[in-house]
Amino acid sequence: MTEKNDITKRTASIRKWFTTPLVEKSDNLFKNSATDSVAIATDNQ
Repeated sequence: MTEKNDITKRTASIRKWFTTPLVEKSDNLFKNSATDSVAIATDNQ
C-alpha cells in the first residue's frame, strides 16, 4: 500500500522523521539501566 499511495508514503516518512530522534533519546536515557525503553514506549495505558 505504501509503495502505491503517495499520501501514505509521505505520512510514513514524516512519522519516521519525527519518531527516530525520540527513540534514540529514550535509548540513550535508559542504556545504563535495567529499564526496557521499548516496553515504556509501547505501554498505552
